[in-house]
Amino acid sequence: MTQTRPRPVPRDLYAVLPAVLLVTAAVLVGRYVYTYDDLIVGWPPLLGRWDPHLGPGTPAAVAVAAAVVAYGPAVA
Repeated sequence: MTQTRPRPVPRDLYAVLPAVLLVTAAVLVGRYVYTYDDLIVGWPPLLGRWDPHLGPGTPAAVAVAAAVVAYGPAVA
């Protein structure tokens, strides 16, 4: 009779389990607040507005976006 070793738990499950618990907690707390209370805060992103603007970082952001489009697939 041969003995078989128990199969070890894949290490991926050690990462997936906390992620699933965190998402579940966020959904349950969010659903509770949405149902029984109001969530009002005075700072973004929950009180943010869609307000695109141009500023000193705009040229750098456009350059980075162009570089990612041009060279991203090759680097990945």
